[in-house]
Amino acid sequence: MKLCSQGGRRLPFVFQASIELDSNFAIAYAWLGRAYRDLDENATAADYTRKAYELRGSASEAEKYFILASLRYRSHGKFSEGRTNLRALDTDLSAQSNTA
Repeated sequence: MKLCSQGGRRLPFVFQASIELDSNFAIAYAWLGRAYRDLDENATAADYTRKAYELRGSASEAEKYFILASLRYRSHGKFSEGRTNLRALDTDLSAQSNTA
């Protein structure tokens, strides 16, 4: 399912407004990447997805999953790669929480 189509071109502006309010809002960048990917604006989608990944440190654990899945999908064009990497991230996050 696409987040937006040609008829939904206004949707990215909602997320754009979010990052104008908070330039470190990682999940808004991830959603912008998703919206532009659905509009077949792949270069723009890649830029926003990479920015989300760079800012993921302040994101919640659930948001980190989404950001990583978005990055992997963007890189490989398939969710199977994202699922594999999500399992690795889950293992890493579990290990970190057990040592904290």
